Amino acid sequence: MAMLPGEKGAIAIASIVVVVGSFFGIRALMKNADERKARREGRELDKTVTDDIKGAKGKPTSIATNYKLFADRLYKALNVWNPNPAQVYQIFSQMNNDRDILELIKAFAMRLDTSNGISTDEMANLGSFIQKLEPEEINALNTITLANRGIRYRF
Repeated sequence: MAMLPGEKGAIAIASIVVVVGSFFGIRALMKNADERKARREGRELDKTVTDDIKGAKGKPTSIATNYKLFADRLYKALNVWNPNPAQVYQIFSQMNNDRDILELIKAFAMRLDTSNGISTDEMANLGSFIQKLEPEEINALNTITLANRGIRYRF
């Protein structure tokens, strides 16, 4: 049976539509799975930090709103191609005890990591963002900024 003129084009277009539709359908399913995973990890992080806060010595030295502002500033300093360690040190120098660090981690929660220039919809916690610093910068944060203030928490 001979094809009518234009049938080949219609078949080609239909094939392309099926392939593209399948791609976007699979991508949407994977994104939903990733979002569920991120929400689950966020709930697990929140529970872990909440448990750690209950066991931490000392009282928070700031109000919840300030921890949120500190977390936002850290996110801006770390969610870039070249993180700003000076700003990170400055923010952590305002923490006075382990409880403050845990409150900051809780306020930071899980955030979208777009620092590689390509949005992969990866969610990360503060510890993961801190790992973007160079090893000597993390060491300085742990030893100079935290340990010298009597804070035992380490990244």
